Amino acid sequence: MKVDSKLAKMIKAGDFIITAECAPGATASGATAEAALKALGDRPVAVNVADNSHGVALSSLAASVTAVRSGIEPVLQMVTRDRNRIALQSDLLGAAMSPPMSLTSIPPSLSRWPAPCQKKACWRTAGA
Repeated sequence: MKVDSKLAKMIKAGDFIITAECAPGATASGATAEAALKALGDRPVAVNVADNSHGVALSSLAASVTAVRSGIEPVLQMVTRDRNRIALQSDLLGAAMSPPMSLTSIPPSLSRWPAPCQKKACWRTAGA
């Protein structure tokens, strides 16, 4: 598979890479994300686009499209906790990004809210 990604080429070459992170806000407009991305200029090689890192927000897929339109290479993050397999596959097809990079995060057993997290228990813990 031919990879046109600048980030992938730099990883393969073993180059030093600088990335930034964009946490889209709770808005239906990509204008806020676009302004934040443009402020970065050409310094980062790519921008990690967070997926609902602080609750409901513009989807990481929509913000990634905004990044591409702004001339910035996005690293699309997709949280799996709220999506089933069909939804994840649909998002990946819609993103049309290749090759996908799969990462894991902190296991639920080590997080503040271990799985399974019952809604009442989560709200009691969060409100404490």
